[in-house]
Amino acid sequence: MEMVAASKMRKSQDRMAASRPYAETMRKVIGHLAHGNLEYKHPLPGRPRR
Repeated sequence: MEMVAASKMRKSQDRMAASRPYAETMRKVIGHLAHGNLEYKHPLPGRPRR
């Protein structure tokens, strides 16, 4: 039973390590968005429809 648990734990750790680059990139992107220009207004949503 302990061998099964150890195997599952190892697989879980491997998956976590494999997802680390994705998580780091997402953290950077969200950080850039959070510190971005909050007063920027995109021109398309403000245009009236004809």
